[in-house]
Amino acid sequence: MQPDPTRWELIKQRALMKYRINLKKLNLLVGVQVNDLDEDSFTKLAKDTTGTDFNLDKPELAPIAMCDKGGVGMAKLAEACEVQSNAKDGSYRPRHPYFVGFSWVLRRKGRLGKEHAYLNHTYAQPVPEEFQKEFEDTTSWSPFWGMLSMFAPSGGPVPSLKRFRPSIGDPFADGDVLGELEDQRKLIEHREQMIAANTPPQGLLHLGNAVIDFSRPFIIETPLYIHRGGLASTTPQHPLDGNTGWIQSYHKVNKTVSFTAAAGGRNNLPGMDEFNLTWAGNVFGLMLVSFAAVMKVNSGRKRNLLSLTDGVSYGDAYHAYGENRFLGARRTMTAVADIVSGFGALLRSGAGTHVVESPAEDGSIDLELVVEEPTDGIGKSGKSNE
Repeated sequence: MQPDPTRWELIKQRALMKYRINLKKLNLLVGVQVNDLDEDSFTKLAKDTTGTDFNLDKPELAPIAMCDKGGVGMAKLAEACEVQSNAKDGSYRPRHPYFVGFSWVLRRKGRLGKEHAYLNHTYAQPVPEEFQKEFEDTTSWSPFWGMLSMFAPSGGPVPSLKRFRPSIGDPFADGDVLGELEDQRKLIEHREQMIAANTPPQGLLHLGNAVIDFSRPFIIETPLYIHRGGLASTTPQHPLDGNTGWIQSYHKVNKTVSFTAAAGGRNNLPGMDEFNLTWAGNVFGLMLVSFAAVMKVNSGRKRNLLSLTDGVSYGDAYHAYGENRFLGARRTMTAVADIVSGFGALLRSGAGTHVVESPAEDGSIDLELVVEEPTDGIGKSGKSNE
C-alpha cells in the first residue's frame, strides 16, 4: 500500500495540474494541436519518423544527429509529417486559418518536466506562382531567409557591429540616436549582402530579442521535396535552453511550403520546458504563415523574395491581416511576450545553462546516437549547399 502523499506533494500536484490546464488553453489560443506522449511512445515515434534515438537524459543531442549527414533525419521527419497533414492522395489540403499545425511532445505523468522534447509541424502554405522558381532553385537560400525574416516580431542575421557584440543591448544606451540609426542601416545592408550573395544562414541570428547560433545548413532534394534547414542552438541571450532542428520543405507537385522542427533540451528554470512545448509551435507557425501571407500580398507586384526579407511592412501587414484576422492578433501577442525574453535569458543564466552555442562541426562531440538514411520512400539526399 502506497503511503499518503504529504501536504507539499499535494500542493505541487495541484499546481502542476493547473499549470498544464492553462497551457492547454494556450494551445487553443495559438492554434497548435499538442499531442501528449509518454516516454516510450515519444521515443518510438521519434525513431520511426527521424531514424534517431532520443536519449532523454540529454535530449539536446538528438536534433544534432538529425541535422548531421546533410540533414537526412530532418528530411525524413518533415516528409512523415507532410503525409499526415496532406490529403490521402498526397495533394494539398487547405486548412482553416485558425489552426497552424501540430506537435508531438514528451509529457511525463505526475511531474513537471525538467527537459523538453518535441516534434512540431506547421501545415503547408501555398506558394504564389511568381515565387515558385526561387523555391525550385536547389542552390538558393532566399526562401529560407525570407521565412526567417517573418519571425515575430523580427528575425535575421546579427552582424559584428558595436551594438551587437557580444550581445544585443539597449539600442539607445548612449543616447547617440544618429549613431544608432547608422548601425541600423549597416544591419540592413549586412542582411541584404548576405542574402544577395546566397550565403547560407550560419552564426548568430536574432529571433526578436533572443539570439540563436545557427549551424549545419543543408539543402536536400528528394523526389517530391526541396528541403532547406539546419541546427538552431540557444545562446546566453535566449530564455530557452537546447537545440532545434529546422527544416523548410517545398512540395514540388503541390507548390506549397511547410516547416518542421525537432527539439530537445533542458532548462533549469521551473516550468520553462513545459511552456516551450506550446510556445515553439506558436512562433514557428507564425513565421511560416506570415511568410505565406506576405508572399500572397505581394503576388503580382513583380518582386522577388529578396525584397521581402526586411520583415513585414505596415502596408503588407494590413492586407495580410485582412486575409487572416488571426495572424495580426497572434503576432501582437508574441511581440509583447518577446519584450520579457531578455529578462528570461538573465534568469536562465543565473539558474545555469547547458546549450550556449552551436556544437562543433568536426565530430568532436560524442553524440551516442545513430541516424538512419531515409528509406526509398523519402529519396536519396542531395548535396549539402554549405
